[in-house]
Parts: sequence; structure tokens; C-alpha cells
Amino acid sequence: MQNAIITKKEGTLTREELHGKTFESISPDEVMHGCGFMQQNRLKDSQYYIAIHYMYVDSGTPEYKVQAVYAKMKHFWLDDPEAGVEGQQRKQIVAALDRCWPEAQKILREQPATTEIMLDYGYRSLFILPYVLRGANAMALAIAYGKAYDILGNFRWVPLEDLACFHIIWEAICVGVRRRGAIEVEKAIATDYHLNAEWELALLGAGVMAPWLLQKNVPLEKLTQNCHISAVDMDPRCANEWLPLVAGAKNVQKIDEKHTRIPRYNIDFYTRNIIDFCQAEENQRRFMGVHTMGVFSYYRSCPDKALGLMMQIERTVKDDGYHLMDLQLKTTQSIRNSLTFWSSPALKQDENFNEACDFARWLGDKTGTVLKVVGCDIELEEPSTAVFCYTKPKIYVPVAA
Repeated sequence: MQNAIITKKEGTLTREELHGKTFESISPDEVMHGCGFMQQNRLKDSQYYIAIHYMYVDSGTPEYKVQAVYAKMKHFWLDDPEAGVEGQQRKQIVAALDRCWPEAQKILREQPATTEIMLDYGYRSLFILPYVLRGANAMALAIAYGKAYDILGNFRWVPLEDLACFHIIWEAICVGVRRRGAIEVEKAIATDYHLNAEWELALLGAGVMAPWLLQKNVPLEKLTQNCHISAVDMDPRCANEWLPLVAGAKNVQKIDEKHTRIPRYNIDFYTRNIIDFCQAEENQRRFMGVHTMGVFSYYRSCPDKALGLMMQIERTVKDDGYHLMDLQLKTTQSIRNSLTFWSSPALKQDENFNEACDFARWLGDKTGTVLKVVGCDIELEEPSTAVFCYTKPKIYVPVAA
């Protein structure tokens, strides 16, 4: 990211004016659209790191580059005045680096592009190396909203001075997560307004519910006065380890090993397989809305399994309800992401928006549901996600004369 700069637009804030702020007080989208943070030549930057990957993929990262990451991080956080930390904290950061370095160097030896990112700018961040170390999982998506683990193990809001801000603001995967999150929250709010009565919403593959709990200005308490949310994810770390960090430990109530409640928001979180949840008798035709954000791209390489999942999900949707889902699109950034920050072989992205629409339409035709394209993050050079909504066709019974 050697071309990352800060530009000043009329009526916006400079980086100096944002000094001391974190993403707790300002959303990534506000910064992206209004505060002059610009990462120039994003596609060119990604192409550069992709080329680095293929230059060394067979031989592995040169050892001198791997060790240079440690040396640069240690020097910056121990001695460089630009690090902006005090003496005792400097020592704590370097001690944390020493603790994680055995695992870090293993990853860097296998990921030459990640190593190059760390050498270019990642060494100046307290959040980028921990993000790489934790790998692709539900908790990692929280960074899209500006909250992540630092090298000391603290899960906190990222300061805008940290260079992880460029990843948060402009990475296609982060922008896509925020777009689909905004769409699903807006859809639930609109449904609640339309019904003005008690209703049930299922979030399948809910992860740590980052759009609901970390996205700015979500009126969750007001929404859940009428709406009961059932959140489902098969990864036990979501409920047991991560959800208390995101929602606040005092708000999370453990019912049993597979059931957690957030009473304040009328949310029941289940550690459960999605298909098992959908097949349960008590969930048949139960939900006015079902959301499967970030799920179907993991089934994309096997259409028959995707169709089987779709059929199970439709069993849980009321006749006048809806099913909201998304498909991820392949971009230059996502290719680079798969070689660095988000290495997940199970994930298959559609080549382009039209291919995603064709697959979504095929699922609708096979299940007899009506498809509507809801959104696509068109502000990026290469859109990274497409969102679709399925409803059941209206059946009109003629009235006898």
C-alpha cells in the first residue's frame, strides 16, 4: 500500500483533525465518504501483492524477508517516536510480538504477499499482524466495523491513526460486509414498520452478529420490541468466546451449552447446524424473515448442496415472509485477500455480478420462489457482493360469481 495518502476535500476533516478518534465515534463509511482518507490505486496495489505471491509461491518467502518483518516491528514499536506509545507500553508490545512470533513466522514463510504487506506498512500497525494470525473466522469480520484484536490481545476500537484503518475503510471484503449488513438491518426495520406486530427473524450463519451489534445507529432495542431474533451458528466460539466481547459480557446470558440469550435485545443465539435448525419441527413456517448472509458462497462450488440448503431454508419461511441472502464476487482485492488476510479454500466467489444473478435465479426457479436483486456495492471499482431477496409467489383463488 505504498500509494496510501491522505487528501483534503472541501468540508471534510484531515487526518490531523481526526487524531485521537477511534471507529467507536465515527463509522468507516463516514470516513470513506467524508473525511478525506483515500487509498490511491487500490487495484494496482492488489495486483502488486498478487504478483509477489506468485513470484515466491513455489519457493516460499525468502527467510531474510520474514526476519525483516520482526526487525522492523521491533524497531518501530521500541524506538521510533512515530509509534506514539510510552516506554512501558513499548516493552509490552515487543514482548507480545516475541510471544506470537513463532506462529507468525510460520505463516509469513507460506504467504509471501502477507510478508510484503507487513514490510510495506503492516509493521506500523498494532492490529494487522493479529488479524493475520487469527485467520478466516466470524470474529475477523468485526474489523469491517472498526473493532479488532490488537497485538496485546485486547479487543477494541481501532484508532484512526493505526494503518489498519485503510484495510477497514477500503478493503472490498470489509465494504461488502458493511453493505450486506446495512441491507439486512434496513430490511428488518422496514418489515417491523410494515407489520407493526410481533414477528420472528432468523439469522442463519450469524457469526458474531457484527452488523447488528457494531454497526452505527442500529435501533436494535426499538426493533426487538416486536421482533424476536433467533441467531444460529455452528462455531461454538461465536457464543462462548466472541459474542460477549461484541455484545458486552453483562448483556450475554448462557442458558446451556448450545443456547445463549441476549435479553436486552430479545435475541436467542443457538450453536447449531443450519440444516438441523431448519429441519426442526418447531421451526417450520415460523419466520417472517430468514437471513443467510455470508453463507451461500461457501456452498457455491457444489450447486446441489446449495439447492438442498435453499430448500431446507424455505421450509422455515412463512408464506408471506422473505429470505435474504448474498453471493460474494471475485475482485482483484478479493484474490489478493485470499492470498493474505482471508485464506479460506471453502469459499468460492462468482466471477461477476451477472454470474451471481444467474445462480441466484436458478435457485429461485428450482424452489419456486420469486427473486429480487436488492443491492450491490457499486461504489467500488469492482463490486464485491450481491444481495438477493426471495419471496413466495402469490396464489390467487378466483372468487365464484
